[in-house]
Amino acid sequence: MLELISPNMKILYNPILKVPNKIEYVIDPFKKLRGGRRNFIYDKRIPIESQLPPEFSLRGYSRGHLVPSFVMSWDKKVGGAWWETYRMTNIAIQNLHFNIGNWRQKELDIYSFGKKNKLKLDVTTGVSMEGKMVNEYFIPDYFFTTVRTSYDEISFVGENKHSGKVSKVKNIYF
Repeated sequence: MLELISPNMKILYNPILKVPNKIEYVIDPFKKLRGGRRNFIYDKRIPIESQLPPEFSLRGYSRGHLVPSFVMSWDKKVGGAWWETYRMTNIAIQNLHFNIGNWRQKELDIYSFGKKNKLKLDVTTGVSMEGKMVNEYFIPDYFFTTVRTSYDEISFVGENKHSGKVSKVKNIYF
């Protein structure tokens, strides 16, 4: 495992499977988001052969951000937070419909919760090490995310398939 640390995220990366095991980051509802899209790029901190290619394509699958690009769109300067979300070390293969459907909705719900309650959220998102290899690409069976505030922790898990549901798996009060 490689640990990749930047001002906006901490990545535990598996160079053999070419996937981030987990990424820690903060959602700050006080920062103005600007949205947008850009091209995916290699992460210069690790060898290219240890990453999925930015032009990755596999029928029925997409490049899924573990740190959603929109939550970092407050910093669009070159090399800033938003750019970091397009590095291939922030990408895992997701079922296309799961990525743009239930998983995306959960990401939006988490951001909306922080904004509505004026809370900074500490988030950890990652993938299961259970999965399958397709054309030398690792496709995880599950994605998870844990959201922490100063008083609560909630985790969700989603099955990486066409109709994959996202379920709450725990709720801990401090």
